[in-house]
Amino acid sequence: MKVLWGIVLFSSFASKLIEGTALINKCGTNEVYKPCQFYEEYTCWTSSSKMERTRTLSKKFKHCVDGCYCDKGLVRSYSKGPCIEAGKCRDKKIEKILDNLPIYKKRIE
Repeated sequence: MKVLWGIVLFSSFASKLIEGTALINKCGTNEVYKPCQFYEEYTCWTSSSKMERTRTLSKKFKHCVDGCYCDKGLVRSYSKGPCIEAGKCRDKKIEKILDNLPIYKKRIE
């Protein structure tokens, strides 16, 4: 019985290892495979329209989750979107308002 249990555990571990190795090669640009992550990634926007910023903190997983995550210093633009520099997370609504302010235009020029 112990031998059978050991074989089951080993085959489960080997299966996860193979999945993880395959996933490493499937990560996108600016992403890295992490075998165990306890928090979901922070995202800048609620959707691909990039109109509304995310207002919540990343949630903690009950168990570690493997997968492709943004490289250090980058954040996910929106759920399942590309990784970008955190400084590029700007609310488009506010950006439009700021762009129309004369004092703001002078500061960025």
